[in-house]
Amino acid sequence: EAELASLASSAEPSAAQAALRLVELLGAGDARLERLAVLRAAAARGDLALAAEWPQKSASLVERQMRQIGGWQLVVTVFLSREPFVLRFVAFDGDTGREFMLHLSEDDVNALSPNASSDLPPTELVKAVVPCLRVVRRDGRLLLVAVQECIAPPSFHNRADPLLSERIQLSAAWREQQRRLLLEGRSGNAASLALAICNGYTE
Repeated sequence: EAELASLASSAEPSAAQAALRLVELLGAGDARLERLAVLRAAAARGDLALAAEWPQKSASLVERQMRQIGGWQLVVTVFLSREPFVLRFVAFDGDTGREFMLHLSEDDVNALSPNASSDLPPTELVKAVVPCLRVVRRDGRLLLVAVQECIAPPSFHNRADPLLSERIQLSAAWREQQRRLLLEGRSGNAASLALAICNGYTE
């Protein structure tokens, strides 16, 4: 089995965008990823700091309560601004005195999970987003991130559905292609052939 995870929060913009793009491609079942036998991918969304000034006038307190986040017992305070849309999490660890901060845009919230939507009432919005929060270590720093996860559709290579892979191998198209490879002396291309059959690219 192969698992590909990329937590790209606070990385270079190009790296963060690449991680998010990977998750999108995986969810869409892009054939270019099948050779990697990927089972799932994850990308961190959100920003530690805002590029613009925090909209103090339009922001309001949603809640403050103790929460368990990735094994951390944190006091989490949540603020929401609708115009412009920013969901801010401020988490405090009383044992170490450590504080975490995370800002999510409307696109971040809408992408995190099927239950998360920027149109939800504030308390429901927070309830949908909190399960996606994680405390991760990156470059020696502990960061609060919101993780977008995607499970790969079953394919021949990832064998997420063993019956699917078995049916492909037992198909007449598979056997015909294997015989052709043997005749042409290109048995080393079996992996590429499997990818072609799985995606319906056979002649």
